[in-house]
Amino acid sequence: MTRGETAKRRSGSGTAAGAKDASGSRRVSAGRNKRATGGGKERTGREAQWHELVATAAYLRAEARGFVGGSPEDDWFAAEAELRETLRSDDKR
Repeated sequence: MTRGETAKRRSGSGTAAGAKDASGSRRVSAGRNKRATGGGKERTGREAQWHELVATAAYLRAEARGFVGGSPEDDWFAAEAELRETLRSDDKR
């Protein structure tokens, strides 16, 4: 079995991973596009600071409810929204 046949079999499609679609655009399978997913990408100073702020705020949200119920994703999104709102209100002053 060739490498291309293995990719076809794993993906369950008739095209190999990374093949072009009908529009001519290159398709990238999930998890392979590190830039789009942030996987393996080194963050800039501001991105790293923002990530740390959101991670801390999300953790504190989960801790406040005793880590019962909710989800890490919900905590993350709520923390981002809360921080953005705080920054917006600080900018208006």
